[in-house]
Amino acid sequence: MKPLALLNKFRQYAKSFNANAIIATIVFALLVTMTVTGVLRSLDYQAYDAVATFASPKKSSLPITIVGIDEASFAELKQQWPWPRSMHAALIAKLNAGGAAVIAMDLVFAEASTPSEDAALAGAIDKYRNVVLAADQVYVENQYGKQWARVEPLKLFKDAGGITGLAAIPLDKDLVMRQMPEGRDVFWREIVDLLEKRQPGAAPSIRNQENRLIDFVGRDHTFPYVSYHEVLNGSPRLGADAFKDQIIIVGRDINSATDVGAAQADAFATPFSRSTTTLTPGAEVHANILESAISGTTRAHASLAEQIQLLLLVVVLAALGMSRWTPVRGLLVTLLLLAAVSGLVWLLFVYAKLWLPPTAAIIATLIMFVTKNGYAFFIERAQQLATRRAFGLYLSPDVVDQLMANPERLKLGGERREVTIIFTDLAGFTDISERLGAEQVTSLLNQHFTRMGRIIMQHNGTLNRFIGDAIMAFWGAPLDDAEQYDHACLVAAKMRDDMKLMRKDLRDQGLPEIFIRIGVHSGVAIIGNLGSEDRFDYTAIGDCVNLASRLEGVNKLYGTEILISKQTASRLKDQSNLRIVDRIIVKGKTEPVDVFTLEDDLEIISWSREGFDAYTCQQWDTAIDAWRKILVRRPDDGVVAILLTRVEKLRSQSLGLAWNGAVALEKM
Repeated sequence: MKPLALLNKFRQYAKSFNANAIIATIVFALLVTMTVTGVLRSLDYQAYDAVATFASPKKSSLPITIVGIDEASFAELKQQWPWPRSMHAALIAKLNAGGAAVIAMDLVFAEASTPSEDAALAGAIDKYRNVVLAADQVYVENQYGKQWARVEPLKLFKDAGGITGLAAIPLDKDLVMRQMPEGRDVFWREIVDLLEKRQPGAAPSIRNQENRLIDFVGRDHTFPYVSYHEVLNGSPRLGADAFKDQIIIVGRDINSATDVGAAQADAFATPFSRSTTTLTPGAEVHANILESAISGTTRAHASLAEQIQLLLLVVVLAALGMSRWTPVRGLLVTLLLLAAVSGLVWLLFVYAKLWLPPTAAIIATLIMFVTKNGYAFFIERAQQLATRRAFGLYLSPDVVDQLMANPERLKLGGERREVTIIFTDLAGFTDISERLGAEQVTSLLNQHFTRMGRIIMQHNGTLNRFIGDAIMAFWGAPLDDAEQYDHACLVAAKMRDDMKLMRKDLRDQGLPEIFIRIGVHSGVAIIGNLGSEDRFDYTAIGDCVNLASRLEGVNKLYGTEILISKQTASRLKDQSNLRIVDRIIVKGKTEPVDVFTLEDDLEIISWSREGFDAYTCQQWDTAIDAWRKILVRRPDDGVVAILLTRVEKLRSQSLGLAWNGAVALEKM
């Protein structure tokens, strides 16, 4: 490839890279701002819920059983809430008889009942020494303002040996439980500590769980459930050691309210609630927390810096991958990045126990794709408009539409096509330009080119180029034109007529009058984008182009404004206004060509044909008589003057039968 072409490609790549860098910077700044301000938090929650739900084991691996205070128990025991505390004492006894290691009561016994009932529960706590009681936090308003207050069990129960743990679990802003509760005496930690005391080695050393996420094992009721009444009444399906070495969590499992108290169901939204539309009982939430802590499966939450690092990496890769843009390439890069981000998040979640929110990176990738696609569309549209404007200067709108619909025609190269070509020139313009100033010459030419160019494009012509004061145009390319011959000759006539009006306008402006000469010829030419790899023009080359140019110049000899070759004239639908001029051989050619001009006087057309036919048959007197009729009507006719002079020379010569009337124009 040539150095200039390489340089152009480098410039294009650099321009594209700069645009990508700007887009990437804006996208990165936007997503960082959205991440820092929490705008994406809701989407991050949804992403976490989806990953956590899909990655969950769907079953518990630890000996944890939930005793549910459920509708069946309300119906069976026929007791109103709150139940007598002696019943809870009896439950504790039954569970210990079944071999329970730790009993966690997810119930807050903050108020006294009857002395005998309270004493019964205190006695059970004191006897077995394996009961953890729940404390709670409530939001209260008093004379000092609004504040959180801790609600503890009765001192009687604590003095009896009941261990107290704070059962409150933090909610995320969307009211879903995901965060591990952490503190010196939270409910789950007190359960683990008590388990370790009763069964040394049963609970491994548990690290700090601050800012970590619960690893939910499954949807609600994934853990084993036993109804409260079954334990209390000794259901036959429960064996003698049904709860051996197990952690028992006692709590409510209410789906519908049975009374006012029970209506305050202890159920919460978890990551599974989005897909199941059900809530999880608080006791089972504690079971998930215990399993996460003891199994060591809680997830750390990636820091803000780590999230921004992922975002930066994705934006840079997207910018580089989409630097050389095509829609397919952009879509492929986008899909690969989305897959890579999803895979990375999954691997970190499952194997590194790390939650890295992917929302910002995913949105950044999509924005990069959409923005780059929009930018590419905008650039392409701008280029199309620029191309349309450029071609619109010398092509008709229909031709421009064809080129825009088939841009492959703009590549370097050409094709052979039958075309009709017009060449125009201004008579004596060199002398005019020497007399006028540069501004006047420019004004005159601009007016001329504008008016003539408009006529050409109004009749589906391709305005190919301006050469000094000359114009080159053609029909039949790039669009096929079955009426190219008629269009070209019609344009020639309209140019001639418009020049009359223009001369009046020029006189009004104080500018000299101008006269046009037009050559029209049809033939096969090579049409296409011709030039170098770095610069090319859409044009036509070939003998037919040269002949059209020569015919324009031949007008000077005959004093005509328009000369049309027989190749064009013979294909006109209406030939009634064609006047035969001569049969000539232009310079550099060997074949003669009959040339015609446009004439409105039908008698002059007839006399011209009569005279020319006699001329080619060497019937000199007949030819002279016909041509002199023209002079009577038009004394200054240049065509007749030329022919009469020629006949006077020829009639004394012996031309022979092979003579066809053609005259070689050595200088034209």
